[in-house]
Amino acid sequence: MLLEEDGLISEKTEKTERKTPPNILQHGTPTLRVFPGQAVTVHCRNAFGMALEVHSRLVTGEALDVFLEHPQKDALGHPVTNHIEVSGMSSPYSLKIDIHHIEIEQTATCLSKSTGILKNRYPGRQSKVFSVSEGRISLGKGITLVGRPSIGCVATLDQEARRPSRCSFLGGNMDLMELQAGSSIYLPMTMAPEQFAIGDVHFRQGSGEIPGLGLEADAKVTLSVSMAEMLPYPLIETPEAWVVVGWGDSNTEAQTMAVNNAIDLLGRNLPLEEVTLYQLLGGVGDLVVGNLTGKISTFGVKIAKRCLYQQGYPMNLSPRPQQKQSGVSEIENAEAMRAILSASVKAYNTLPILHQGDSREIRDIQNIADIQCYQPKLSGLVIQRLNPKIFSFTAGKAVDVPGTEHIRAQLNQIFCEHLHKAGVETTTLAYEGNYVLMKKSAVANLEVIVKAALIGSPKHLYPKLSEFATRDGRRLQSMAPHEPYVRFDWRDPTSKNDIVMPEGLAEHFIDTVKAKDTALKAFYVLKALLNTIAFDLRDCCFFMPPEGNYICAEVSPDNLGGIVYQGEDDNVQALFQSKNKEDLVRKWQFLLDKLST
Repeated sequence: MLLEEDGLISEKTEKTERKTPPNILQHGTPTLRVFPGQAVTVHCRNAFGMALEVHSRLVTGEALDVFLEHPQKDALGHPVTNHIEVSGMSSPYSLKIDIHHIEIEQTATCLSKSTGILKNRYPGRQSKVFSVSEGRISLGKGITLVGRPSIGCVATLDQEARRPSRCSFLGGNMDLMELQAGSSIYLPMTMAPEQFAIGDVHFRQGSGEIPGLGLEADAKVTLSVSMAEMLPYPLIETPEAWVVVGWGDSNTEAQTMAVNNAIDLLGRNLPLEEVTLYQLLGGVGDLVVGNLTGKISTFGVKIAKRCLYQQGYPMNLSPRPQQKQSGVSEIENAEAMRAILSASVKAYNTLPILHQGDSREIRDIQNIADIQCYQPKLSGLVIQRLNPKIFSFTAGKAVDVPGTEHIRAQLNQIFCEHLHKAGVETTTLAYEGNYVLMKKSAVANLEVIVKAALIGSPKHLYPKLSEFATRDGRRLQSMAPHEPYVRFDWRDPTSKNDIVMPEGLAEHFIDTVKAKDTALKAFYVLKALLNTIAFDLRDCCFFMPPEGNYICAEVSPDNLGGIVYQGEDDNVQALFQSKNKEDLVRKWQFLLDKLST
């Protein structure tokens, strides 16, 4: 991981040097280069441009007052990181920036003389500087404030010099508090090589910044980048919503642009007339305030996820990914995969074992002589062999079910192809027999489970649950569907009994926000696919990396335990209600036949 302090970095030594940060957004000489999927941490100076900590000591509010009255303060205000250049991408696309973590160091606030709802009511600057401890600051008299870090300014760069305190179609000072850890922003890329900058981090910021500014902060921001389908305006994506950005010289102009951009986004995904899209925003669009009192206003139209459905699952309004996030994108084509997979299958018994379980085994393939022409990319691939064993809850162990391994491999390929088309990434590349070529990935020691009915462990763990009324007066009946939720189970390596883990604890091992979003997206895609053949999905389980942003290992009936037949054929109904081990191959073959036609 690289650390940038105020825009300066030495990639060889990671030695940093302090320098006055720039406060101009313009394409130029980069000081940091990043690659798609690479996580980097950058240091952001607060919007005042003054160091809030000197020689490990916090500056005083009086010192900040003096700084803010300096005639040259405007040359230091609204600093951003130096140019961060993105390697391996090309215009015209949108740059997707994923915000993984925001670590606040110090924070401060004051009274603005130029903006704010009650501008000039109170005398002086009245600056206050706070140290941050365990995500909180002390306001005095026993009162503490919990942080909610967000980023105010991020922009891609072109030849035009722009102030970071303004917003444009490339981004800039949007001041929308939705840009927090766990969110992403899409920005147009119009000039090669592609560059961006970031700044104006807040310890906490309210919508509209009522006094003209929030709690401005020094911070370290961890992010990664990728490439997406081109949008000509900024778009923020959170786990719960999309926020389409608009800006202008007045609040009315900014609101109008935000609405026009929201209509454009909906029109790219919904085959409806423009007037209908405008009317639709009356039901699904919330107008949110960014910069309310500055020279350039910003607003956003916030559209909640899971309010627009198509064919039974929520619509995805996000720009489509334009590049895979693994290091093997150059060989992800049919010819290369077939050559690598065939050679790996032939040499399988000689390959080193990476993982050995009852139902699957994974081996390393990078030293196979016949495919060395694909080096060094082979280090990012593994081969998985599916075994004819399925875990039986009745027997309490894995049991032999010959024939299931080949069906699992084929269904895994079908399910993963549909997930890829919907923008959900998996590690699956290709299959041959019961062998699967996959991207190599770290896997969190957790199962990410989606439940959409009272089945499985919740049915047995909570006695008489169906006898109690829910908040809306209903009752959750056994096997009856309900809105899906995500839970996390710890995989116990000693007893093989998985244990439900509280989300706060699971957060230490996986990005729970991203993981829940990925799991629900995958669930709805698979549910919609199964609905086309008269089946429904009520329960599924996924493995993911600690980042929680894609699915590892296998997607097959082995981990889609809640597949329910909804058709009218009594024989099929009887087959899928059967608990006999002998019927398992027939069930899975039926699904494969239906999905293959």
